[in-house]
Amino acid sequence: DVLRTAYLFLRNLEHRLQYRDDAQTHQVPEDANERAAVAAAMRYSSVSEFDRGLAQQRAVVALHFVQVLGGPQAAESRTEDPLRTVWEDPTPSPAAIATLANAGFSDAAGILAILSRVRTSTRLIALPELSRQRFDVLLPQLLAVAAAHPGRAGAQPVFVRLLALLEAVSRRSAYLALVIEHPQLLPRLAQLMGASAWAAEYLTRHPILLDELLDARILLAEPDWAGWRQELAQALVEQAGDAERQMDALRHFHHSQTFRLLAQDLSGRLTVERLADHLSALTDLVLAATLDLCWSQIASRGARPPRFAIIGYGKLGGKELGYASDLDLVFLYDVAKHDRYAPTRPQRYTRLAQRVNTWLTTTTAAGPLFETDLRLRPDGESGLLVSSFSAFRKYQREHAWPWEHQALTRARFVAGDARLGANFESEREAILCLP
Repeated sequence: DVLRTAYLFLRNLEHRLQYRDDAQTHQVPEDANERAAVAAAMRYSSVSEFDRGLAQQRAVVALHFVQVLGGPQAAESRTEDPLRTVWEDPTPSPAAIATLANAGFSDAAGILAILSRVRTSTRLIALPELSRQRFDVLLPQLLAVAAAHPGRAGAQPVFVRLLALLEAVSRRSAYLALVIEHPQLLPRLAQLMGASAWAAEYLTRHPILLDELLDARILLAEPDWAGWRQELAQALVEQAGDAERQMDALRHFHHSQTFRLLAQDLSGRLTVERLADHLSALTDLVLAATLDLCWSQIASRGARPPRFAIIGYGKLGGKELGYASDLDLVFLYDVAKHDRYAPTRPQRYTRLAQRVNTWLTTTTAAGPLFETDLRLRPDGESGLLVSSFSAFRKYQREHAWPWEHQALTRARFVAGDARLGANFESEREAILCLP
Protein backbone atom coordinates (compact mmCIF):
# COMPACT_ATOMS: atom_id res chain seq x y z
CA ASP A 1 0.00 0.00 0.00
CA VAL A 2 2.75 2.48 0.86
CA LEU A 3 4.59 1.78 -2.39
CA ARG A 4 1.34 2.20 -4.32
CA THR A 5 0.77 5.56 -2.62
CA ALA A 6 4.33 6.64 -3.47
CA TYR A 7 3.91 5.47 -7.06
CA LEU A 8 0.68 7.42 -7.52
CA PHE A 9 2.23 10.54 -5.98
CA LEU A 10 5.33 10.41 -8.20
CA ARG A 11 3.31 9.48 -11.29
CA ASN A 12 0.95 12.41 -10.77
CA LEU A 13 3.92 14.70 -10.25
CA GLU A 14 5.51 13.44 -13.47
CA HIS A 15 2.32 14.12 -15.42
CA ARG A 16 2.08 17.67 -14.11
CA LEU A 17 5.73 18.41 -14.87
CA GLN A 18 5.41 17.10 -18.41
CA TYR A 19 2.13 18.88 -18.95
CA ARG A 20 3.69 22.21 -17.92
CA ASP A 21 6.75 21.87 -20.16
CA ASP A 22 5.21 19.66 -22.85
CA ALA A 23 8.34 17.53 -22.67
CA GLN A 24 9.65 14.26 -21.24
CA THR A 25 11.03 15.60 -17.98
CA HIS A 26 11.30 14.31 -14.44
CA GLN A 27 13.06 17.33 -12.98
CA VAL A 28 11.28 19.44 -10.35
CA PRO A 29 12.07 23.09 -11.18
CA GLU A 30 14.44 25.00 -8.91
CA ASP A 31 12.89 28.39 -9.71
CA ALA A 32 10.75 29.50 -6.77
CA ASN A 33 7.77 30.63 -8.89
CA GLU A 34 7.78 27.53 -11.05
CA ARG A 35 8.12 25.31 -7.98
CA ALA A 36 5.18 27.10 -6.36
CA ALA A 37 3.11 26.44 -9.47
CA VAL A 38 3.98 22.73 -9.31
CA ALA A 39 3.09 22.66 -5.61
CA ALA A 40 -0.29 24.24 -6.36
CA ALA A 41 -0.89 21.75 -9.18
CA MET A 42 -0.22 18.96 -6.67
CA ARG A 43 -2.79 20.62 -4.36
CA TYR A 44 -0.34 21.76 -1.70
CA SER A 45 -0.88 25.09 0.02
CA SER A 46 2.83 25.94 0.10
CA VAL A 47 6.14 24.95 -1.45
CA SER A 48 7.48 23.78 1.93
CA GLU A 49 4.57 21.36 2.35
CA PHE A 50 5.12 20.07 -1.19
CA ASP A 51 8.85 19.59 -0.56
CA ARG A 52 8.10 17.71 2.64
CA GLY A 53 5.57 15.45 0.89
CA LEU A 54 8.03 14.76 -1.94
CA ALA A 55 10.80 13.93 0.53
CA GLN A 56 8.55 11.54 2.41
CA GLN A 57 7.56 9.62 -0.73
CA ARG A 58 11.16 9.45 -1.90
CA ALA A 59 12.11 8.11 1.53
CA VAL A 60 9.51 5.34 1.22
CA VAL A 61 10.89 4.25 -2.15
CA ALA A 62 14.50 4.44 -0.96
CA LEU A 63 13.66 2.44 2.17
CA HIS A 64 12.09 -0.41 0.21
CA PHE A 65 14.83 -0.36 -2.40
CA VAL A 66 17.56 -0.80 0.19
CA GLN A 67 15.59 -3.46 2.07
CA VAL A 68 14.74 -5.53 -1.00
CA LEU A 69 17.74 -5.00 -3.29
CA GLY A 70 20.47 -3.35 -1.25
CA GLY A 71 20.86 -5.09 2.10
CA PRO A 72 23.83 -4.50 4.31
CA GLN A 73 26.26 -4.94 1.40
CA ALA A 74 24.88 -2.08 -0.68
CA ALA A 75 27.61 0.32 0.29
CA GLU A 76 27.07 2.64 -2.62
CA SER A 77 23.37 3.05 -1.83
CA ARG A 78 24.18 3.68 1.82
CA THR A 79 26.60 6.47 1.16
CA GLU A 80 24.07 8.18 -1.10
CA ASP A 81 21.35 8.06 1.55
CA PRO A 82 21.23 11.49 3.24
CA LEU A 83 19.56 10.04 6.34
CA ARG A 84 22.41 7.56 6.70
CA THR A 85 24.85 10.44 6.39
CA VAL A 86 23.05 12.21 9.24
CA TRP A 87 23.19 9.07 11.39
CA GLU A 88 26.89 8.57 10.72
CA ASP A 89 27.62 12.17 11.72
CA PRO A 90 24.80 13.72 13.79
CA THR A 91 26.61 17.03 14.21
CA PRO A 92 23.99 19.83 14.14
CA SER A 93 25.14 21.31 10.83
CA PRO A 94 22.85 23.31 8.48
CA ALA A 95 22.97 20.42 5.99
CA ALA A 96 21.91 17.85 8.58
CA ILE A 97 19.11 20.06 9.88
CA ALA A 98 17.89 20.68 6.31
CA THR A 99 17.93 16.94 5.54
CA LEU A 100 15.78 16.11 8.54
CA ALA A 101 13.46 19.08 8.02
CA ASN A 102 12.90 18.13 4.39
CA ALA A 103 12.17 14.57 5.48
CA GLY A 104 9.35 15.84 7.68
CA PHE A 105 10.84 16.33 11.16
CA SER A 106 9.65 19.58 12.71
CA ASP A 107 12.35 19.58 15.40
CA ALA A 108 15.42 18.59 13.41
CA ALA A 109 17.76 19.82 16.13
CA GLY A 110 15.96 17.59 18.66
CA ILE A 111 16.36 14.55 16.39
CA LEU A 112 20.06 15.29 15.98
CA ALA A 113 20.45 15.46 19.76
CA ILE A 114 18.79 12.04 20.07
CA LEU A 115 21.01 10.57 17.35
CA SER A 116 24.11 11.99 19.00
CA ARG A 117 23.10 10.46 22.34
CA VAL A 118 22.51 7.06 20.78
CA ARG A 119 25.66 7.24 18.68
CA THR A 120 27.85 7.73 21.76
CA SER A 121 25.89 5.58 24.20
CA THR A 122 27.61 2.77 26.07
CA ARG A 123 24.74 0.48 25.04
CA LEU A 124 25.62 0.87 21.35
CA ILE A 125 29.36 0.76 21.88
CA ALA A 126 29.06 -2.46 23.88
CA LEU A 127 27.04 -4.29 21.22
CA PRO A 128 28.62 -7.27 19.47
CA GLU A 129 29.93 -6.39 16.02
CA LEU A 130 27.11 -8.11 14.11
CA SER A 131 24.43 -6.43 16.21
CA ARG A 132 26.17 -3.07 15.76
CA GLN A 133 26.19 -3.51 11.97
CA ARG A 134 22.50 -4.37 11.94
CA PHE A 135 21.72 -1.43 14.20
CA ASP A 136 23.57 0.86 11.78
CA VAL A 137 21.52 -0.51 8.89
CA LEU A 138 18.22 -0.02 10.69
CA LEU A 139 18.63 3.42 12.27
CA PRO A 140 18.38 5.43 8.99
CA GLN A 141 15.45 3.24 7.96
CA LEU A 142 13.70 4.19 11.21
CA LEU A 143 14.11 7.85 10.27
CA ALA A 144 12.73 7.24 6.78
CA VAL A 145 9.77 5.17 7.84
CA ALA A 146 8.83 7.57 10.65
CA ALA A 147 8.83 10.42 8.13
CA ALA A 148 6.73 8.36 5.72
CA HIS A 149 4.21 7.22 8.36
CA PRO A 150 3.85 10.06 10.87
CA GLY A 151 0.30 9.04 11.80
CA ARG A 152 -1.60 11.11 14.33
CA ALA A 153 1.46 11.49 16.55
CA GLY A 154 3.83 13.04 14.03
CA ALA A 155 7.17 11.92 12.58
CA GLN A 156 9.28 12.75 15.62
CA PRO A 157 7.21 10.84 18.26
CA VAL A 158 6.98 7.87 15.88
CA PHE A 159 10.76 7.85 15.47
CA VAL A 160 11.29 8.07 19.25
CA ARG A 161 8.93 5.12 19.79
CA LEU A 162 10.60 3.06 17.06
CA LEU A 163 14.01 3.89 18.51
CA ALA A 164 12.90 2.76 21.98
CA LEU A 165 11.96 -0.62 20.52
CA LEU A 166 15.21 -0.87 18.55
CA GLU A 167 17.27 -0.10 21.66
CA ALA A 168 15.23 -2.60 23.70
CA VAL A 169 16.06 -5.45 21.28
CA SER A 170 19.54 -4.30 20.27
CA ARG A 171 21.32 -6.97 22.34
CA ARG A 172 19.29 -9.71 20.65
CA SER A 173 20.64 -9.78 17.13
CA ALA A 174 17.94 -12.16 15.93
CA TYR A 175 15.30 -9.44 16.39
CA LEU A 176 17.39 -6.97 14.38
CA ALA A 177 17.78 -9.56 11.62
CA LEU A 178 14.04 -10.20 11.65
CA VAL A 179 13.30 -6.53 10.94
CA ILE A 180 15.96 -6.30 8.21
CA GLU A 181 14.83 -9.48 6.48
CA HIS A 182 11.13 -8.54 6.45
CA PRO A 183 10.72 -5.09 4.86
CA GLN A 184 7.00 -5.00 5.61
CA LEU A 185 7.65 -4.88 9.36
CA LEU A 186 8.89 -1.32 9.74
CA PRO A 187 5.94 0.40 7.99
CA ARG A 188 3.51 -1.68 10.05
CA LEU A 189 5.40 -0.83 13.22
CA ALA A 190 5.37 2.86 12.35
CA GLN A 191 1.63 2.83 11.63
CA LEU A 192 0.93 1.05 14.90
CA MET A 193 3.16 3.30 16.97
CA GLY A 194 1.88 6.43 15.26
CA ALA A 195 -1.65 5.48 16.21
CA SER A 196 -1.07 4.66 19.88
CA ALA A 197 1.63 5.42 22.45
CA TRP A 198 0.24 2.58 24.58
CA ALA A 199 0.69 0.17 21.66
CA ALA A 200 4.29 1.32 21.27
CA GLU A 201 5.02 0.74 24.96
CA TYR A 202 3.28 -2.64 24.92
CA LEU A 203 5.32 -3.83 21.95
CA THR A 204 8.55 -2.51 23.44
CA ARG A 205 7.84 -4.46 26.65
CA HIS A 206 7.01 -7.60 24.65
CA PRO A 207 9.20 -7.59 21.50
CA ILE A 208 8.44 -11.26 20.94
CA LEU A 209 5.21 -9.94 19.41
CA LEU A 210 7.14 -8.71 16.36
CA ASP A 211 6.39 -12.09 14.82
CA GLU A 212 2.69 -11.25 14.93
CA LEU A 213 3.26 -8.41 12.45
CA LEU A 214 4.70 -10.61 9.72
CA ASP A 215 1.36 -11.79 8.33
CA ALA A 216 -1.33 -9.12 8.21
CA ARG A 217 -4.00 -11.69 7.37
CA ILE A 218 -3.46 -13.53 10.64
CA LEU A 219 -3.00 -10.32 12.60
CA LEU A 220 -6.33 -8.88 11.44
CA ALA A 221 -8.35 -12.11 11.35
CA GLU A 222 -11.48 -12.44 13.48
CA PRO A 223 -10.85 -14.25 16.79
CA ASP A 224 -11.13 -18.02 16.47
CA TRP A 225 -11.99 -18.93 20.04
CA ALA A 226 -11.95 -22.68 19.53
CA GLY A 227 -8.61 -22.39 17.74
CA TRP A 228 -7.20 -20.06 20.39
CA ARG A 229 -8.30 -22.45 23.17
CA GLN A 230 -6.59 -25.34 21.38
CA GLU A 231 -3.47 -23.23 20.75
CA LEU A 232 -3.17 -22.40 24.44
CA ALA A 233 -3.82 -25.98 25.53
CA GLN A 234 -1.08 -27.23 23.19
CA ALA A 235 1.39 -24.62 24.44
CA LEU A 236 0.74 -25.67 28.03
CA VAL A 237 1.04 -29.39 27.24
CA GLU A 238 4.41 -28.76 25.60
CA GLN A 239 5.67 -27.28 28.90
CA ALA A 240 4.07 -29.89 31.17
CA GLY A 241 6.01 -30.42 34.37
CA ASP A 242 7.65 -26.99 34.29
CA ALA A 243 5.46 -24.50 36.15
CA GLU A 244 7.60 -21.49 35.28
CA ARG A 245 7.48 -22.19 31.58
CA GLN A 246 3.75 -22.79 31.73
CA MET A 247 3.33 -19.41 33.38
CA ASP A 248 5.38 -17.90 30.56
CA ALA A 249 3.24 -19.74 27.99
CA LEU A 250 0.08 -18.24 29.49
CA ARG A 251 1.60 -14.78 29.28
CA HIS A 252 2.91 -15.18 25.74
CA PHE A 253 -0.52 -16.37 24.63
CA HIS A 254 -2.37 -13.53 26.33
CA HIS A 255 0.07 -10.91 25.02
CA SER A 256 -0.16 -12.27 21.46
CA GLN A 257 -3.95 -12.31 21.33
CA THR A 258 -4.19 -8.92 23.03
CA PHE A 259 -1.81 -7.54 20.41
CA ARG A 260 -3.95 -8.95 17.60
CA LEU A 261 -7.02 -7.28 19.07
CA LEU A 262 -5.04 -4.06 19.47
CA ALA A 263 -4.07 -4.12 15.79
CA GLN A 264 -7.69 -4.66 14.78
CA ASP A 265 -8.79 -1.88 17.11
CA LEU A 266 -6.30 0.60 15.65
CA SER A 267 -7.28 -0.38 12.10
CA GLY A 268 -10.89 0.57 12.87
CA ARG A 269 -12.23 -2.98 12.61
CA LEU A 270 -13.62 -3.12 16.15
CA THR A 271 -16.11 -0.96 18.00
CA VAL A 272 -15.38 -0.17 21.64
CA GLU A 273 -18.11 -2.60 22.71
CA ARG A 274 -16.84 -5.39 20.45
CA LEU A 275 -13.27 -4.90 21.66
CA ALA A 276 -14.38 -5.10 25.31
CA ASP A 277 -16.30 -8.31 24.54
CA HIS A 278 -13.22 -9.87 22.94
CA LEU A 279 -10.86 -8.81 25.74
CA SER A 280 -13.30 -10.22 28.31
CA ALA A 281 -13.67 -13.50 26.43
CA LEU A 282 -9.89 -13.78 26.15
CA THR A 283 -9.57 -13.24 29.90
CA ASP A 284 -12.22 -15.90 30.57
CA LEU A 285 -10.24 -18.34 28.45
CA VAL A 286 -6.97 -17.62 30.31
CA LEU A 287 -8.66 -17.83 33.72
CA ALA A 288 -10.16 -21.23 32.87
CA ALA A 289 -6.79 -22.57 31.73
CA THR A 290 -5.06 -21.19 34.83
CA LEU A 291 -7.63 -22.77 37.13
CA ASP A 292 -7.23 -26.17 35.45
CA LEU A 293 -3.44 -25.99 35.73
CA CYS A 294 -3.48 -25.00 39.38
CA TRP A 295 -5.94 -27.74 40.30
CA SER A 296 -3.82 -30.36 38.52
CA GLN A 297 -0.88 -29.37 40.74
CA ILE A 298 -2.61 -29.80 44.09
CA ALA A 299 -5.17 -32.54 43.40
CA SER A 300 -4.42 -36.24 43.73
CA ARG A 301 -4.31 -38.29 40.56
CA GLY A 302 -7.77 -39.17 39.32
CA ALA A 303 -9.46 -36.52 41.47
CA ARG A 304 -12.74 -35.12 40.22
CA PRO A 305 -12.85 -31.55 38.88
CA PRO A 306 -13.19 -29.06 41.73
CA ARG A 307 -16.56 -27.65 42.72
CA PHE A 308 -14.98 -24.25 42.51
CA ALA A 309 -15.93 -21.13 40.57
CA ILE A 310 -14.28 -17.83 39.67
CA ILE A 311 -16.74 -14.94 39.67
CA GLY A 312 -15.88 -11.77 37.82
CA TYR A 313 -17.05 -8.38 39.08
CA GLY A 314 -16.61 -4.86 37.76
CA LYS A 315 -15.26 -4.47 34.25
CA LEU A 316 -14.65 -8.20 33.85
CA GLY A 317 -18.14 -9.06 35.08
CA GLY A 318 -19.71 -6.39 32.87
CA LYS A 319 -17.59 -7.38 29.85
CA GLU A 320 -16.11 -3.89 29.76
CA LEU A 321 -12.42 -4.73 30.00
CA GLY A 322 -9.79 -2.45 28.54
CA TYR A 323 -6.22 -3.34 27.65
CA ALA A 324 -4.82 -2.73 31.13
CA SER A 325 -7.84 -3.34 33.35
CA ASP A 326 -7.33 -5.18 36.62
CA LEU A 327 -9.60 -8.10 37.52
CA ASP A 328 -12.13 -7.97 40.35
CA LEU A 329 -12.49 -11.61 41.40
CA VAL A 330 -14.42 -13.61 43.98
CA PHE A 331 -13.76 -17.32 44.60
CA LEU A 332 -16.61 -19.68 45.56
CA TYR A 333 -16.78 -23.39 46.29
CA ASP A 334 -19.46 -25.92 47.06
CA VAL A 335 -19.48 -29.29 48.83
CA ALA A 336 -21.65 -32.28 48.01
CA LYS A 337 -24.07 -33.39 50.73
CA HIS A 338 -22.39 -36.75 51.32
CA ASP A 339 -18.79 -35.72 50.65
CA ARG A 340 -16.68 -37.57 53.23
CA TYR A 341 -13.86 -35.08 52.66
CA ALA A 342 -16.10 -32.06 53.31
CA PRO A 343 -14.16 -30.90 56.40
CA THR A 344 -10.93 -30.56 54.36
CA ARG A 345 -12.48 -28.83 51.36
CA PRO A 346 -12.14 -25.23 52.67
CA GLN A 347 -8.41 -25.64 53.19
CA ARG A 348 -7.89 -27.27 49.80
CA TYR A 349 -9.95 -24.66 47.97
CA THR A 350 -8.12 -21.88 49.82
CA ARG A 351 -4.85 -23.32 48.54
CA LEU A 352 -6.33 -23.46 45.05
CA ALA A 353 -7.46 -19.82 45.19
CA GLN A 354 -4.07 -18.70 46.49
CA ARG A 355 -2.29 -20.55 43.72
CA VAL A 356 -4.60 -19.18 41.03
CA ASN A 357 -4.03 -15.65 42.26
CA THR A 358 -0.27 -16.19 42.36
CA TRP A 359 -0.24 -17.51 38.80
CA LEU A 360 -2.25 -14.52 37.61
CA THR A 361 -0.22 -11.80 39.34
CA THR A 362 3.39 -13.03 39.29
CA THR A 363 5.71 -11.19 36.93
CA THR A 364 7.87 -13.73 35.09
CA ALA A 365 10.48 -13.40 32.36
CA ALA A 366 7.55 -13.05 29.94
CA GLY A 367 6.16 -10.11 31.92
CA PRO A 368 2.97 -9.66 33.95
CA LEU A 369 -0.40 -11.26 33.26
CA PHE A 370 -3.05 -9.48 35.36
CA GLU A 371 -3.47 -7.32 38.40
CA THR A 372 -6.25 -8.70 40.63
CA ASP A 373 -8.48 -7.15 43.27
CA LEU A 374 -10.08 -9.60 45.72
CA ARG A 375 -11.73 -7.08 48.06
CA LEU A 376 -15.29 -7.64 46.79
CA ARG A 377 -15.52 -11.00 48.58
CA PRO A 378 -17.85 -11.27 51.62
CA ASP A 379 -16.52 -9.11 54.48
CA GLY A 380 -13.93 -7.58 52.15
CA GLU A 381 -10.27 -7.72 53.10
CA SER A 382 -11.12 -9.15 56.53
CA GLY A 383 -13.12 -12.01 54.99
CA LEU A 384 -12.01 -15.46 53.91
CA LEU A 385 -10.25 -15.70 50.54
CA VAL A 386 -12.73 -18.37 49.45
CA SER A 387 -16.40 -18.62 50.46
CA SER A 388 -18.68 -21.58 50.33
CA PHE A 389 -21.74 -20.97 48.21
CA SER A 390 -24.01 -21.30 51.23
CA ALA A 391 -21.95 -18.74 53.19
CA PHE A 392 -21.98 -16.37 50.20
CA ARG A 393 -25.76 -16.72 49.92
CA LYS A 394 -26.26 -16.08 53.64
CA TYR A 395 -23.97 -13.05 53.59
CA GLN A 396 -25.69 -11.48 50.59
CA ARG A 397 -29.16 -11.93 52.10
CA GLU A 398 -28.39 -10.98 55.70
CA HIS A 399 -25.26 -8.84 55.94
CA ALA A 400 -24.39 -7.26 52.61
CA TRP A 401 -24.43 -3.50 52.19
CA PRO A 402 -26.54 -1.92 49.44
CA TRP A 403 -23.40 -1.18 47.40
CA GLU A 404 -22.52 -4.89 47.52
CA HIS A 405 -25.88 -5.72 45.97
CA GLN A 406 -25.25 -3.01 43.41
CA ALA A 407 -21.92 -4.64 42.57
CA LEU A 408 -23.81 -7.83 41.69
CA THR A 409 -25.33 -6.03 38.69
CA ARG A 410 -21.90 -6.35 37.06
CA ALA A 411 -20.98 -9.83 38.24
CA ARG A 412 -20.95 -13.13 36.35
CA PHE A 413 -19.52 -16.63 36.43
CA VAL A 414 -16.34 -16.71 34.33
CA ALA A 415 -14.57 -20.04 34.99
CA GLY A 416 -14.77 -23.28 36.92
CA ASP A 417 -17.65 -25.60 37.81
CA ALA A 418 -20.58 -24.87 35.49
CA ARG A 419 -23.21 -26.08 37.97
CA LEU A 420 -21.87 -23.83 40.71
CA GLY A 421 -21.75 -21.03 38.17
CA ALA A 422 -25.40 -21.56 37.29
CA ASN A 423 -26.30 -21.54 40.98
CA PHE A 424 -24.49 -18.26 41.40
CA GLU A 425 -26.32 -16.70 38.46
CA SER A 426 -29.67 -17.81 39.87
CA GLU A 427 -28.85 -16.46 43.32
CA ARG A 428 -27.60 -13.19 41.85
CA GLU A 429 -30.88 -12.66 40.00
CA ALA A 430 -32.87 -13.53 43.12
CA ILE A 431 -30.95 -11.04 45.25
CA LEU A 432 -31.29 -8.27 42.69
CA CYS A 433 -35.05 -8.87 42.61
CA LEU A 434 -35.44 -8.56 46.38
CA PRO A 435 -37.74 -5.70 47.45
